Amino acid sequence: MVGILLTKTNEVESTWYPSSVPKIDGYLVKVIRPKQGYEHDYALRRNIIYNLQYMEFQDRVLQDIKLSSVLCTQTRKSMILTGCSIIESILHYLLITSGFHTETEWKKKVEFKGNQKNLDGKKVRVDTVMYEKLESKTLKHMTFDAMIKSAKSNSIFGSSKVMYTTLESLREIRNKK
Repeated sequence: MVGILLTKTNEVESTWYPSSVPKIDGYLVKVIRPKQGYEHDYALRRNIIYNLQYMEFQDRVLQDIKLSSVLCTQTRKSMILTGCSIIESILHYLLITSGFHTETEWKKKVEFKGNQKNLDGKKVRVDTVMYEKLESKTLKHMTFDAMIKSAKSNSIFGSSKVMYTTLESLREIRNKK
């Protein structure tokens, strides 16, 4: 198995490399294509590729190095965070290219802080926010949770509930502190 295992820097065995960028890009370019209404397709593919390579490295670490339970847990946590960021990026892309990403035609212009008042023995305040209408709609920030809900309601991954339940579970695991 020489060349597969991680090699220490002072050893003469082959250097370990993750799957190559061109190999992974060959798969991704079939799904994340140019001119599909997403202007940063190349950067998105590269970001996903580098994160997949990092996950492959983390997996190699788990296989090749006898880690303490704490380091093993931290490595797995890092893989979950990285994996969820990949999924989130793909969801973002799919929602935009399918026309289901949330949009807005308003931009916050100014916010006025109100004065504090006492109401039923508690301090309250009413703020005023003014918005300016944009010339054209723009994408509105969506949380991972909102993207999963939009994907589910618009059947981005088909009608099987298993996919969306799995995504929701991954999001919950990712958000654990």
